[in-house]
Amino acid sequence: MRRILEAILCIFVGIFLFGIMAITFQVIGEDSSNKASIIGGILSMIGGAIGALGAYIVATYQMNKQIEHEKKKEEIQRKENIEQTLKVLERLNLEVISFTEYFIKEFAKPYNRERIVKLKISESDLLWIVNNINNINYEILKED
Repeated sequence: MRRILEAILCIFVGIFLFGIMAITFQVIGEDSSNKASIIGGILSMIGGAIGALGAYIVATYQMNKQIEHEKKKEEIQRKENIEQTLKVLERLNLEVISFTEYFIKEFAKPYNRERIVKLKISESDLLWIVNNINNINYEILKED
């Protein structure tokens, strides 16, 4: 960026010197409408080029700034999504742990017809959860 500013400064100094030289030729030399037109055309062409260069520099600076802002915004949003997903996974992990602890506790007891019925019911619940895991309401899991 500093090199660009130095180049622009050199261009302005060159234009200033060229303008002084053009005014000097106009005043000292013969009065010629052609010479004045040519010098005026050259100066306006250089001024237009400088204006276009300035507009290009400003536009690229703004675009780079906007792209950086969007990247930061996307990164923040990505981090928030990861945090939310981790919260959901943590909650699901706690549910699975409590569910398996329940199963271990139930299997440790002696054989009983009532326990078998409870385990069968729990098995159907577990299958329902496994089959519908993609339909879980993430808002409820985020809020525990």
